[in-house]
Amino acid sequence: MLAAVIAPLRRVAAALPEGRGLGPEAWMRRHRVILGVLWLHVLGLPLFGLSRGYSFGHCLTDAAPVALLALAALQPRGGQVLRSVLAALGLMTSSAVLVHLSGGVMEAHFHFFVMIALLSAYRDWVPFLFALAFVVVEHGVIGVIDPRSVHDEIDEVLHPWRWALIHGGFVLAAAAANVYAWTTSEEDHRRAVAESRRSEETFRALFECSPQPMWVYEVRTLAFLAVNEAAITHYGYSRDEFLAMSILDIRPAEDAGRVRERVRLGDSGASGVWEHRVRDGRSIHVEISSEHLAFHGRDAKLIVAHDITERLALEGELHHRAFHDALSGLANRDLFHDRLGHALARLSRQGQPLAVLTLDLDDFKAINDSRGHHTGDQVLREVARRLEDAVRPGDTVARMGGDEFALLLEEVDVVAAEAIAARITAAMQRPILLHDEEMFVTTSGGLSVCSGWGCSEHELLRHADIALYAAKAAGKGVIETFTPAMRESGDLHRIEVAARLRQALVRGELFLEYQPVIRLSTGGVRGVEALVRWRDPERGVVSPAEFIPVAEDTGLIVPLGEWVLAEACRQVRVWEAGGAVGGGERLALSVNISPRQLREPDFVAVVARVLDATGFDPAQLVLELTESAVLDGFARCVESLEQLRALGIRIAIDDFGSGYSSLGYLRDLPLDTVKIDRRFIAGIGEDAAGRELTLAIVRLVDTLGLPTIAEGMETAGELDYVRALGIDFAQGYFLSRPLSAPAMAQFLAGSRVAELMEYAAAS
Repeated sequence: MLAAVIAPLRRVAAALPEGRGLGPEAWMRRHRVILGVLWLHVLGLPLFGLSRGYSFGHCLTDAAPVALLALAALQPRGGQVLRSVLAALGLMTSSAVLVHLSGGVMEAHFHFFVMIALLSAYRDWVPFLFALAFVVVEHGVIGVIDPRSVHDEIDEVLHPWRWALIHGGFVLAAAAANVYAWTTSEEDHRRAVAESRRSEETFRALFECSPQPMWVYEVRTLAFLAVNEAAITHYGYSRDEFLAMSILDIRPAEDAGRVRERVRLGDSGASGVWEHRVRDGRSIHVEISSEHLAFHGRDAKLIVAHDITERLALEGELHHRAFHDALSGLANRDLFHDRLGHALARLSRQGQPLAVLTLDLDDFKAINDSRGHHTGDQVLREVARRLEDAVRPGDTVARMGGDEFALLLEEVDVVAAEAIAARITAAMQRPILLHDEEMFVTTSGGLSVCSGWGCSEHELLRHADIALYAAKAAGKGVIETFTPAMRESGDLHRIEVAARLRQALVRGELFLEYQPVIRLSTGGVRGVEALVRWRDPERGVVSPAEFIPVAEDTGLIVPLGEWVLAEACRQVRVWEAGGAVGGGERLALSVNISPRQLREPDFVAVVARVLDATGFDPAQLVLELTESAVLDGFARCVESLEQLRALGIRIAIDDFGSGYSSLGYLRDLPLDTVKIDRRFIAGIGEDAAGRELTLAIVRLVDTLGLPTIAEGMETAGELDYVRALGIDFAQGYFLSRPLSAPAMAQFLAGSRVAELMEYAAAS
């Protein structure tokens, strides 16, 4: 019987369009509600009939069609449309039975309105139209067969079909609001579905086409749910392999426990920088971004992975370069000071002693000069290796620059530190084999030990440098330990000046001032003399008379002189480029050179290298040397001066007349200018004997055809007599004190020397 009812309805339902209002899950939820209402009618209608006085058999007979349709709507076959149609017919039959049992009263017809409204929950036209058709047909057919079962009014009994259509219209009109809401909602739903589909397609396209590896994994199980092509290519796993794995399979084994603990605490730890393993076993570092999402009903995370392995490697390399010496691979000056600061901090907490050892290679410059810088670099690398072999693991060996090294020895007392120093001395006494040739390189060192609290970085390094210079004074090739007795040494001041000067060269504490050289015939600026100055952070400006002799004795005059030459050449180029130097004559630059510099075998090459690096015209450069420099190794001096003049450089004798024994050498020296010493200029206006002596010197120089420069001009009278003697150029405080570079630029732009000379003549 059930099949007989369902079969024709299935054929009719198949011919009607499918409803598109709800998805399967939503439809099923609503269908269960409607079936629940239907089964309530199966139970309630017989009870209502009995209350109205009908027999039990009559009530069961009336409720049977409702029960039959409820059973049919309950079975899973036939699809949503058929089952909803059966449920709709069951509800409409319930309404018809209710009207029948109530005697056709008008109020009972209201039940049809309620059931039609309930059926709109399906959001499907098929069961709704079936229900509407049922109202019209049932009112018309039953109204003809048994009018009193449907109507209780005379006109309704006489015209059943008219009132059937009227009731159908009432039902449709009453359900209009529900139908409007349903159709509007259906349209919104279609739009939402379409938008969702477009979003899903866009997401899928972005996911699959992204150049960055991406995947989706389930938060609870950590299993991969989806993976894009970039991840497959980057990690080397196939898609099937990925989908059979969890994120733990691409993490190092030691990360598994940590990730599981985070999952247990509700954090899967997706974001951040992680180490991953690719299929070939390599480790890569990736920066992860994550986003929560629902993926096919599962709580999941979308992951975007950015491989930063190369970036981290580059950052590590840059960090290493920033704190390590490129030649030797040792720690550099910055890293040494950083570690020393940390070691002193630990010492202040724990009280464990430490030591600093500074080292210099003895006469290393001779190796560079005679064998070349390539050989010198090989020697430095070998020294670095031997130093590392001689110390303990954890000690710091640093190259501070050039041939200077420093060692930080932690947790050592004086005895242990001196034992390490002895190993270093022994290691450096062994010959270095380069190109099948043995070379011997010795080191001098200074050891400073801090045995407890109260040591400062500055004090440790200062004491080590004092001990280093004490070692050099002792004959080199040894390492001296600083003791308080060294403070009582008569040479302590010179040692301290040398130590500070060495640091000043590195820290940029040196600067230049410039004194103009005036052409006496015109009052114009012929050139400038570069004068080195030192501004010590603790002592202020240090007199050149104090640090130049120390630099000469220790050999620091060589790097110091090279710096002065390069800086002065650079500054004159800056003035010229800025327009401070005008006129047709190029500005001459005078730079003093010491006897120690002149004895250096590569001095001419150093000068040529500076000129090439700065682009300075050799014809503008005047190198000034003293008579003592000339007398010390005269033949070698003449050779070097001739080579310098061959480059186009001019040579001047400074402080001429301070060493009378050198007068006979003037004819043999390749000179361009003679500077008359200040002692022959001072007081020349009042001293007749002084004037005669100065005149004799000027005539002597004139016989050689050399121009003269008077030094130390301090009064108008001195200037007047110097001009009368026919001296060509002059410099001194009366004309101008030594000036800073900016002040010298202003002087060159607006010199008032000519006015001073007129004032001197008038006086």
